[in-house]
Amino acid sequence: MSLQPSDIYSLDNLENINNNNTTNAPPIRRLNEVIISQQNEKIAELTEQNGKLIKDNDQITQKIEEKDLIIVKLNEEVTI
Repeated sequence: MSLQPSDIYSLDNLENINNNNTTNAPPIRRLNEVIISQQNEKIAELTEQNGKLIKDNDQITQKIEEKDLIIVKLNEEVTI
């Protein structure tokens, strides 16, 4: 297969597109770095919130277990 004039035109376009992408790469890279940094900050915030929620949940679970134990003891006293 030989190249046709239209193929060369297409190759020139591809080269121009490639050059444009290379030229635009640093701003895009910086934008990606900013986005990744923001996402990492949000992940850190959500991780901290999750830790607090887990702690709160553990405290609530402990209180429920304590109340359940009281109920069991009261039921034992009533049946005696």
